[in-house]
Amino acid sequence: MAFPVRSAWGDTTIRGHACRGNGVVNNELYAGVLVWNRQRFIKDPNTGKRVSRPNPEAKWVRTEVPELRIVDDELWQRVKLRQVELAKQFEATTKGVRAARAERLNRLRRPAFLLSGLLICGCCGGKYGIVVNDRYGCLGHFRKGTCDNGRTIRRDDIGAYWRGSPTSWYLPRLWRSRCAPMPSRLIARTESGGRK
Repeated sequence: MAFPVRSAWGDTTIRGHACRGNGVVNNELYAGVLVWNRQRFIKDPNTGKRVSRPNPEAKWVRTEVPELRIVDDELWQRVKLRQVELAKQFEATTKGVRAARAERLNRLRRPAFLLSGLLICGCCGGKYGIVVNDRYGCLGHFRKGTCDNGRTIRRDDIGAYWRGSPTSWYLPRLWRSRCAPMPSRLIARTESGGRK
């Protein structure tokens, strides 16, 4: 079958997503049934983009349109049976892949340490993060090699500076007063050799 655009068909274009009812082999219109209200769209508050969410199958609206049928009922049922067989055969693999993806996404969202990504390098403006054991360093230097700042600071030294009421960090006035003396103190430590 020729594809409508210049790129080739993807495998998900054909097999789709059975629970969402999309893809060529799940499109009930080929079996003479028009399905409405399969999904709804909401606005993602972080990106402002529209994202789709599947509706429960009980809310789907089905209308018979026999004049649009291009696949007979026997073939449609054989395809559905084959999908169930394949889902059962690869159930363990599917669960394992989903669990691994969820774990990887969860690790990507959360920094390992409280201040990772919040500290800024004074030389290149890049982010500071844990680079060796429990030491913060410029990620531009240690991961990319784009910065000359090879100094590191112990996580305990930065943590000792932040001792106090964690709730006070969220108040902008107190945040500024805590951050104002920090750069000179840390710069003095890194210029004097900083490592303990």
